[in-house]
Amino acid sequence: MIQSMTGFGSSEGKFNGVNYKVEIRSVNQRYCDINVRFPDELGRLEPVVRTAITNAFSRGKFEVNLFIGTQSGDEYPTLNMSIINRYRAILKTASEAFNTNFSIDNKLSLSDLHVLTEKVSFKKMDYSSRKADELLINLFKEAIENLGKMRLKEGDIICRDIKKRIGKLQSMIKKINRHIPQVVSHMKKHYLEKIREIAGTITLDVNRIHQEVAMMVERTDI
Repeated sequence: MIQSMTGFGSSEGKFNGVNYKVEIRSVNQRYCDINVRFPDELGRLEPVVRTAITNAFSRGKFEVNLFIGTQSGDEYPTLNMSIINRYRAILKTASEAFNTNFSIDNKLSLSDLHVLTEKVSFKKMDYSSRKADELLINLFKEAIENLGKMRLKEGDIICRDIKKRIGKLQSMIKKINRHIPQVVSHMKKHYLEKIREIAGTITLDVNRIHQEVAMMVERTDI
């Protein structure tokens, strides 16, 4: 099947509560040119991605992007449950001591978290997990496969368009071929009339004239 060089493929996955999305775009390029964009900590996966692309495609310019679903780059907020449980224990003790009900309001807002910053800690994204690597490699392979399907689909559309145009050209050639005898006859008559007009009363070699006219017609493009 004919394959186009332009296309798009993507895939998504989740590991340890973090969303990953891979996008690969390709456009026309004489050679296989690959540009990979993802965190430096995942640089170890770049050779794997490059090899997978070159094994699947021979030509095209590829843009490979990895999007990680965190709100603050490499660090993301997590609740410090140990601190929260301590607060709950203190409130329970206070409730028993004062014979009342002290509790944490269920309507916890961002401003509350800002005041009690110790309730929230920032955890560094761990890129060293082998299982995460396996997930990402599978996501890259899936995106490459989807890209290949799109390139094949576009290639099929281009192929059908080219065949349609070839069919029109062949139809035009047939029409031209049907008119060639008439065109040649008209050209011969036109050249002979011009020669007779120029020659006037001069006696000419008719056979030689016909030969020259035939050569002129033969060299004429249609």
